[in-house]
Amino acid sequence: MATPITVAQLIALTEQLLEAGRITEAIQVGQRAVAQKPDVAEAWITLLLALITGQRQDEAAALIHRPAPESPPQQVPLLLVELLRERIVTKRIPAARRLGAVLEALWPNAVATAWARGLFLASSGRPDAALPLLQQATTVFPDAVQLWDDLAQTLRQLNQPEAAVAAARRTVALAPIYVPILHERLAMALTAAGHPEEAAAARRFAASHAALLTEQWTHLQTPPPTAAPPAAPGPWVRSRPPVGLGSWLVLAAALILTGAAVLG
Repeated sequence: MATPITVAQLIALTEQLLEAGRITEAIQVGQRAVAQKPDVAEAWITLLLALITGQRQDEAAALIHRPAPESPPQQVPLLLVELLRERIVTKRIPAARRLGAVLEALWPNAVATAWARGLFLASSGRPDAALPLLQQATTVFPDAVQLWDDLAQTLRQLNQPEAAVAAARRTVALAPIYVPILHERLAMALTAAGHPEEAAAARRFAASHAALLTEQWTHLQTPPPTAAPPAAPGPWVRSRPPVGLGSWLVLAAALILTGAAVLG
């Protein structure tokens, strides 16, 4: 019996077909990915990318208004930016540029598109041009953790240490779930700004919380005590709720920030 193809494999195949210029096949595979897992954001965003590339604008527009249940149409540009950011961090620049092309084609005046332009400029060694775009985006998305992290890194590139510290503090305040990573980034900004004592405190905080996360992870990997068998005969089944789009976005943000911390 053949091994079933996972949605992740279908998404990867869609991108590979796009890179090879096999647009019709890419659309077909993308449609299969969406049909298999309609609640996976990356599946329908990859299909959207294929449809735009294939000049099938009407189908792309219909897809935008029929997104995953937890993502209304106005959130699509932000999801595209999240994926674009991950591509830049992992050095998949052609894939990032395709996502940027979709943003420019469908939402040329959106602030999310300006954020994407800022990401490209910062990653290509033009932080001075990226800065006003990222600053503009923070006024519209004041609670976007990744955006403030991008701004902090750009300010560090421009040798504006105090402003970088302020942006890094905002990042930490917004995302306690990423405390170890972001406090380490804050420590780097504080060091550059000439605040060694605060930097040391931030590193200690990061280390203590990293150790706590390791402890919690280890606890999760420890099998629970064997429970007494049920009174009635039958299999002992343990279930878990399905992972929805909201959980996917939290995981994606964590992976993006982890990658940025390693590469930054």
